[in-house]
Amino acid sequence: MEITISDLCAEKLASSLSAQDVQLLPFIPYLLQDIWDLGSSPAVIASLLKEHLEMNQDTRVLDLACGKGAVSVYLAKEFGCKVVGCDLMPAFIAEAQDKAVEHGVNHLCKFVLSDINQMVASDSVYDVVVFGAAGDVLGTPEETFDKLRRVVLPHGIIVLDDAYAKSVGEGLPTRNAYLNTLNRCGLRVVAERLADVEGIVALNRRNQACIEKRAAQLCVSRPEHVPLFTGYVQSQLEECQQLESALDCVTLLVTPVVP
Repeated sequence: MEITISDLCAEKLASSLSAQDVQLLPFIPYLLQDIWDLGSSPAVIASLLKEHLEMNQDTRVLDLACGKGAVSVYLAKEFGCKVVGCDLMPAFIAEAQDKAVEHGVNHLCKFVLSDINQMVASDSVYDVVVFGAAGDVLGTPEETFDKLRRVVLPHGIIVLDDAYAKSVGEGLPTRNAYLNTLNRCGLRVVAERLADVEGIVALNRRNQACIEKRAAQLCVSRPEHVPLFTGYVQSQLEECQQLESALDCVTLLVTPVVP
């Protein structure tokens, strides 16, 4: 079945990939071909889950906006758990499937080409739900947390890979504002791990170099879109600067408040 992307969905998808123009979407797989883990750290997520949940072959995981499946494959390989990953980029889903085969966990991983809003329509069926670095694809923070809360089991874990603003006015909530929103939505924090700034800087430099190389190639092969590609490179650079100076990157484990 062919997946059609509405204008609104395309805009949110582009935003989640830090693409300022939906016209860039067809070129995203090429630009990001050298990067497997698109945002969230699989090792950090696995470490936190190991500390706070008994992960085993019966654990059911939903990886929303899974990208190329880096987190899904890592968790399946580490814990032997069953993972469903979903994303709206066909090229990402195809690579995720290839990676699962490469790492010997294709029998544990199922990757679905789907709008994640459809994947969170069912109630309480997963032990772990991962939502990492995907922006406002599920709506406002309140809408996002409510949707995630519905799809995880009462004693399950939601993994959030996000960022706090270090001060008011940076376009994202501060830590206090973020945690207050979680509380209003009936979620409590189980674990919180801030990312190491030096690690972020090193990762940003590596990824930026890969993106700039591929953008330069596209500027040669598709000269009619040069402003599109150079604009993306610049937006990525600005995002890196913001992540390194104005934001605190964080991985959270949260769970529904059970009466």
